[in-house]
Amino acid sequence: MDIVGLREVDLGSLTGDELSAHIRGLDRRRNQHDAALLESVAAWDARQQWAADGSLSAATWLASRCEMSRSSAAVLVRTSRRLRDMPLTADRARRGDLGSAKVVLLANAAGRSDATREAFARDEELLVGHAQKLTVDQLHQLLREWLLRVDAETGNDDADRQHERRRLHLSETFGGMWALDGMFEPTDGAELAAALQAEYDALQRAENAVEGGPRRTPAQRRADALMNLIRGERVTRPSLTIVVRAEDLRDARGGARIAGVSVIDPATVQQMACDAVIRRVVIGPEGEILDLGRSQRLISPAQRRALTVRDGGCVFPGCDRPPERCDGHHIVHWTQGGRTDMDNLCFLCLGHHTAIHKRGFRVARGPDRRLRFSRPDGIEITARQRLSTVMRC
Repeated sequence: MDIVGLREVDLGSLTGDELSAHIRGLDRRRNQHDAALLESVAAWDARQQWAADGSLSAATWLASRCEMSRSSAAVLVRTSRRLRDMPLTADRARRGDLGSAKVVLLANAAGRSDATREAFARDEELLVGHAQKLTVDQLHQLLREWLLRVDAETGNDDADRQHERRRLHLSETFGGMWALDGMFEPTDGAELAAALQAEYDALQRAENAVEGGPRRTPAQRRADALMNLIRGERVTRPSLTIVVRAEDLRDARGGARIAGVSVIDPATVQQMACDAVIRRVVIGPEGEILDLGRSQRLISPAQRRALTVRDGGCVFPGCDRPPERCDGHHIVHWTQGGRTDMDNLCFLCLGHHTAIHKRGFRVARGPDRRLRFSRPDGIEITARQRLSTVMRC
């Protein structure tokens, strides 16, 4: 169906599932159109056709003659150039299997340095395969981990680059309000996010305790939470769970991550370990006992830490709620003989926990150990799950 035919579809006559399928089809066509634009720009740029009109660069020509900003034009040109050395990525984009956002992420990772270009040529099939299964945000996390591994192989220090990119801007607007914008290193950002979330939750609990009292929007509550931190009205230090192999921590090599948040380098973990309680999150004969069986209904602190590492947050397809906003859910309910073991537990946010218990949605672990979610009508939900869940399976 061409674009004219797509516009003539009677949306009101479609069922909910048909409308969902229609949107998926439109998205695939958009991916194919974006890929065609990238290929066309690459051929046009290679001929330097933009110079014929007196433009000084391809991006300048595109920004002045097409409906895009200067920054968007620069990304388009840069990505089209890098795709010349990314044949599998270009092929999957042409087929509609990769959207432009994922193509840009892959191109940025591949083109960061000579070392990453060589490593991407080696790993392209693996990375593109994962990219087709993941959301854009999950792919971003995966590529951060991949770049850390490449840096470890080649001796590059990404932590120094991140340190140089840190910034914070605070400016007064014409109306007297103040605007805040910044970039933080992974550990600093994760610590700030954890502190803000804890204070946010405390403010929300206080609101809920007062019946009929004023209610803030989530953005207003975050602003108030930040000011409470600045004024020193909260003194509890946030807790972070760092996932790293013992040998990597000892030798400051390989990759590490803040469970459920972001990727960091082991050297930074070593620095943090100078002033932190080190708690093992290891499942094995020397680790903490996580399978408590039927004798205990509530999950233990050790199991909650393990779920934070394993699930990374709510595992309901399409959800991005972090671990601190999740409950441990018995896949086979406790009242039906389900055990409080890791195989029978998963993280669900409050909304999806309620959906499973009260709205007829279902979750089960299949023979292949994958979680299967279904709607009340029995149709399986196929939206992408979290990166940790996909990679583990």
